Amino acid sequence: GSPWTIMVQPGPMSLATTTSFGAGISNRVAGVSATLFVQARDAYSNNLTVSGTGFITVERPGTASVTVPCVSAAPLLSCSYILTVSGTYSQQVYLSNAVAGAPTTFAVTASTINPATTTSSGAGITVATAGTYATFTITARDGYGNAVSDGGASFSAVIGGVIGTTSVTVRSSITDHKTGQYLVGYDATVTGTYSIYVSLFSINAGSSPYIGLLVVPGAVSAPASTAFGSGLKGGLVNAPV
Repeated sequence: GSPWTIMVQPGPMSLATTTSFGAGISNRVAGVSATLFVQARDAYSNNLTVSGTGFITVERPGTASVTVPCVSAAPLLSCSYILTVSGTYSQQVYLSNAVAGAPTTFAVTASTINPATTTSSGAGITVATAGTYATFTITARDGYGNAVSDGGASFSAVIGGVIGTTSVTVRSSITDHKTGQYLVGYDATVTGTYSIYVSLFSINAGSSPYIGLLVVPGAVSAPASTAFGSGLKGGLVNAPV
């Protein structure tokens, strides 16, 4: 008799209402595994146990998409993968080869600074003019070569060389732009060939040491110019000295 207990079962799976969640749909760090879970639903958003196979496609603008297979984690599907190139990505879930749910967009940011992949560039790496301020830029990068976007690293730049028989060290300064780039400036006054040592955590950064920095003479300076020879002491009219 009344009342009767009835069981309402979910309806057929609806690709439009199927959803995904987890770290795999969020921003993440290069080189760190992230997992996306797929939850199948009917047209009324009632949860279903996923049946069939699934995969996701991951794409960065200007590059070919990558297909990542999903595995069963009943009642869900689980899709895990690692990205090593920073940038903005989009991903789309497929169930039984059909689009499921809306695409999601996320960003991959650089990992921690790696001295080995950090780079230095600029004219001041190879040549400078005596008495003229010269610069070059250090770009902090992670282990995958991605440019780091924030500052705070304690880089060191030492410039020195043996000029004749004298060891010469050039004072340098480093400006942290808080963008992952560091401007190194120096003012060498003695001509000759020098080496530049860039380091982080006492580890050579990138291709350091940069050997062969050439400091060339600056413009002629009358106060610093000299004259010499016997002609400075006197002589005879119309006679060579």
